[in-house]
Amino acid sequence: MRFAPDRAGSLDMSQCGPVLFYLSSYFGPDNKTGLASTTMNIDKYKHQHVAIFNSICQLKELSHDGIPQNAADIAALVIKMSSVIKLHLSIEDKFLYPALQGANNPRLAMLGKQYQHEMTHIAETYGDFARKWNDAAQVASNPEGFRNEANRVLKILFERMQREDRDFYPMIEVA
Repeated sequence: MRFAPDRAGSLDMSQCGPVLFYLSSYFGPDNKTGLASTTMNIDKYKHQHVAIFNSICQLKELSHDGIPQNAADIAALVIKMSSVIKLHLSIEDKFLYPALQGANNPRLAMLGKQYQHEMTHIAETYGDFARKWNDAAQVASNPEGFRNEANRVLKILFERMQREDRDFYPMIEVA
């Protein structure tokens, strides 16, 4: 995903807009058993990913429409997205990862530790980004700095969420 038009190496964000592919499972029948039911319904984690993904798409749109002109909305959206990310990480740390460690599944326990460890650096990187760009004056005064950092940090976050949704959560759901 890029926050400027026509830049090489961009992620395909053609899915920006309503993200419904997760919501079908979110509102589907609750036939979860075992580990998934004890860690809070995994669909709730996916739903938070949808909210974060939609915020990233909105940031992209605002950036394309002009960073200085949309600095206040960009800063407000960074703050809003940060609250969802903090909640998501807190719930994972409090419920998901401990449940994986306590489950009788060594592979999931190991993967849980790995994902939690990897997320530490990503969370720190995102936290630095959010603290820097949650102020409209800062965003407006350095649009290229915002664009460059958003491209780098939000790509990492986006790719991590995709990996969780594609690889990690499905393993938990079938456990």
